[in-house]
Amino acid sequence: MAENLSTWDPKVFESRGIPTEELINLYHRFAKPRAATGADIVRITTGFALAAEYLDKEGFDEIQLHAALGFLLAQCLSHSTNHRTDRYGGTLANRARLILEIAAHIRQRTFPGPILDIEINSVEFQEHGHESSAPFWESAGFDFVELSGDTYEQLAFGHKKESTLACDAFFIEFAEVVVASRKTIRAYITGGLRSAAAMVAALDVVDGVGIGKPTTQEDKNLELYGYPDLTGDVLS
Repeated sequence: MAENLSTWDPKVFESRGIPTEELINLYHRFAKPRAATGADIVRITTGFALAAEYLDKEGFDEIQLHAALGFLLAQCLSHSTNHRTDRYGGTLANRARLILEIAAHIRQRTFPGPILDIEINSVEFQEHGHESSAPFWESAGFDFVELSGDTYEQLAFGHKKESTLACDAFFIEFAEVVVASRKTIRAYITGGLRSAAAMVAALDVVDGVGIGKPTTQEDKNLELYGYPDLTGDVLS
């Protein structure tokens, strides 16, 4: 979302980030979705690989394929959005095919290259969830998988079950499913972690946690939502 097309109030937090009419009209101009053609798939695969090659040459240590939050690669994995009947649709192996092809091209252009990881959705609460995809990412040579996300059909950044509320992590139950099916790939979790104790507890399931948003929040915003001041917790 373009922040410059949303409202901003330096004093009233509730008045920030409200979409303006201009922003709403911007989304109305999106084209009607269509199935990607063979040429589209080649262009997409090549584009990802070229971008990774440029990043590698510039010295980046890690490249992530974002297959969460309703973006293109997430739409490929999802039962809800991928209705294809060819080799890119249907089974999980087919829905993951484009991502695996992109990963193979990236490895060809960057070998031995940077760390390669993938972020995927937690969709246990959706009508059409997908089975654990960890074996596919392992076979493709991904170094780790980040478990997060939602879709535009239903936002996920909230506790869906009492069990996730108790452990202060949005996607920990989905993480347990993925971790149980893996052999070598590392697993990380992002979402809902608001205390050092919860982060440490999550490490009983996964190999690492994402703390980007907690470390960038203003103290007053943390207080507004009832979260403790994380400064001392994170640094300690």
